[in-house]
Amino acid sequence: MNESPSHAPELARPRAQAERQAGSPASASVTILAMEAASPYPSLNPRAAYVGSSILLLLLMVPWSAWAAQGDIVSVDNWTEYPVGVLPVSGPGKWKIYSSMKVFKHPPSIVIDENRRALLLKTDHETMAIGRSIHADIATTRILVWDWKPLVLPAGGDVREHAAKRNDQVARVVVWFDASLFDARRAIAYIWDSSAPAGTIIRDRGPHAERVLVVVRSGSSGLGAWHHETRNVYQDYRDIFRDEPTQLLAITLESHSDDVASQSEVLFGRVQFRAR
Repeated sequence: MNESPSHAPELARPRAQAERQAGSPASASVTILAMEAASPYPSLNPRAAYVGSSILLLLLMVPWSAWAAQGDIVSVDNWTEYPVGVLPVSGPGKWKIYSSMKVFKHPPSIVIDENRRALLLKTDHETMAIGRSIHADIATTRILVWDWKPLVLPAGGDVREHAAKRNDQVARVVVWFDASLFDARRAIAYIWDSSAPAGTIIRDRGPHAERVLVVVRSGSSGLGAWHHETRNVYQDYRDIFRDEPTQLLAITLESHSDDVASQSEVLFGRVQFRAR
């Protein structure tokens, strides 16, 4: 489907945010490209969009929600409550599969790396996304903090080349927001891209949601090492959408290699929201 949301206004160009990119040089470029209308969910084609929509609804209905009062730390996960091995993504657990593919060659797993527990996402010509419901006051617990360690980049992946089917990344941390009275559901995806420079911002508007992809890190520099990231999601939302954030709904952790027919592998450490 190549239609934009009927009630979603055009977005103004946000201020350059390269100075706030963790690990990115201050001179990094900031680019917004209007991409072809795509599925409202990462790496889903329009025929599979209803799958993503249904799964998001399930995410919001499960009892494993993270709630916080103003100023509290909201833990998305630190992986300490799971045994080493395959992560449960069915039944009553926190995490659910959030991609069109449901069976993987290497299912999401908990591993020990450098004396820390981590989530391993490993794909082979696949799209992998898991998500959970998160509820917090983003105006107060506005800082998203996470650790990640990319191991294998999808060869040829480039967030700028959605039309050419090269929009694959080794890692995405995606924050989902509820729809407002006049706008579709929105999401900000913080990504490690194979090619696009840090500071690149891509807007992906579909018929049911509007997603903005922000390149936090890029390329093979730092491959195989842990990196600590901090983003002011509240400020990013205001800068990108020129609006106050709506209710925070969910967060997804993702790795993609299907478009470029390649492989990807990444470790995620602790993920949390905090006041500062």
